Amino acid sequence: MLIMCMTAITELGPDQWVGSVLTDIVGIRGILFLVYTAGLMFVLRQFFAGVAVRAFTPPGLLAICSVFAAVGLFWLSISFGSPGMAFVAATLFGIGKTYYWPTMLGITSERFPKGGEFLLAVTGATGMIAAGVAGPVMGAIYDHYTIANLPSDIAAKVVINGRYSPEAAQKLMEQSPELRAAIEEALRHGASMTFRYVAILPVILIFVFTAMYLYFRARGGYRPVRLDEEKSGGL
Repeated sequence: MLIMCMTAITELGPDQWVGSVLTDIVGIRGILFLVYTAGLMFVLRQFFAGVAVRAFTPPGLLAICSVFAAVGLFWLSISFGSPGMAFVAATLFGIGKTYYWPTMLGITSERFPKGGEFLLAVTGATGMIAAGVAGPVMGAIYDHYTIANLPSDIAAKVVINGRYSPEAAQKLMEQSPELRAAIEEALRHGASMTFRYVAILPVILIFVFTAMYLYFRARGGYRPVRLDEEKSGGL
């Protein structure tokens, strides 16, 4: 359940913010990156999933995906004003998150067959709840670092009840180019740190899935649990 939470937050958490956050970092519509990564995931899942699982085994594939996701998220956090860098970073992140959800459900089904459909439903629900909780947490990170990088005189006008107010900031940005530049710079820092914090999760998952891969390899390789073998004492 814990691993499912981490993979779900890595995959779905940034999707909730990618539009506004990438707009702040790169200066172009972030929804285009969301559409691009969704299309990339569709192609990879549709045409290469079976090959990838057979070549690397499920734990090995998830470890590789975690590397791509971590690098992609960190790269997104430093792609200030560079659409080209952001495009490459979004590609890496899109590849990394492609097999998280289906492979996690596949491992759940194969290693814990007694759980059946109920366990799959619980696992999926756990991931959705974790992704939902991640949204406000990412928002808090975004607000914190945005406020921290605002000049004190500007922060006094755009921070209301301890939270960054986009409406107040918009009114202030309309007053002068200097104010707009200062606020946009703070927004870029807030957006950057949001991705950087999320990137910690796939870094942890690299070690988790690598350990799983080595564990199964030491036991003769990953293979599904068969209920008939379990009953006859074959496992």
